[in-house]
Amino acid sequence: MDTEKALLAAIWAAPHDDLPRLVYADWLDESGDPAKAARAEFIRVQCELARMGDDRGSRWMTLKDVETRLWREHGRKVYGEVANKLMNEPFRRGFVAPQRRMIVLDHFLNWSEEKVNRAVLWQFNLNNFGPRTRIVELTDNPRLRRLGFLGLWGMTDEQAAAVAESPHAVNLEGIHCRHGVMTASGVRALSQSPHLPHLTELILDTGTRVDVRFAQELCRSPLAERLKRLTFKGCDRIDPVARCLLAEKFPQQLMIPDRLT
Repeated sequence: MDTEKALLAAIWAAPHDDLPRLVYADWLDESGDPAKAARAEFIRVQCELARMGDDRGSRWMTLKDVETRLWREHGRKVYGEVANKLMNEPFRRGFVAPQRRMIVLDHFLNWSEEKVNRAVLWQFNLNNFGPRTRIVELTDNPRLRRLGFLGLWGMTDEQAAAVAESPHAVNLEGIHCRHGVMTASGVRALSQSPHLPHLTELILDTGTRVDVRFAQELCRSPLAERLKRLTFKGCDRIDPVARCLLAEKFPQQLMIPDRLT
């Protein structure tokens, strides 16, 4: 394996770590190629922007100007062949980061490795999921490591536990329970899981009543300390006490439609 392939492999192996990306940027700089130097600067700028989060101060504005200039002047010709196969997708931390999309489970599992590796991480809502037992086809598959976001149609407590217990779920940043019947037991499995260290977003469209126990499982869990977004959508009803607990614990992160209050 040549140096560049090894450096890129390190990025794909640790998608949430900035260090491999910055090491790759240093290697690009050392080449002496102006185009590669521009790409190195783009990686560093986007990594810093990502670390700043919601900070929109003068430094953020300066970096956004640099990001825009680099993209305008160098564009996709700088950022590799992979980007050309994902036209119009955004970049994040220096690499193409495809937006959330619907996909059938079989299609994803049958993708070639070349196609899977076009992006560091993918964001999928799995449609036509089929029998509940099929969750094992995903949670037992190392390909799950290529997902940064997972939406499952009809998620049950059993499926939530399967995701929570999978060592391949390690790169998930977000989970969407889409029109499922997940209860407090499923929430406990996800929020207590040691295999979801990067999980910061939950979208709960459970179709069931969110009771006090449901809220307590979230509020008292390790996950509560790192959640950035907690969204309730199609829930049948949210208990008033549960809503108060959630609002107190997640004053900035919580989103609940008015019709559920």
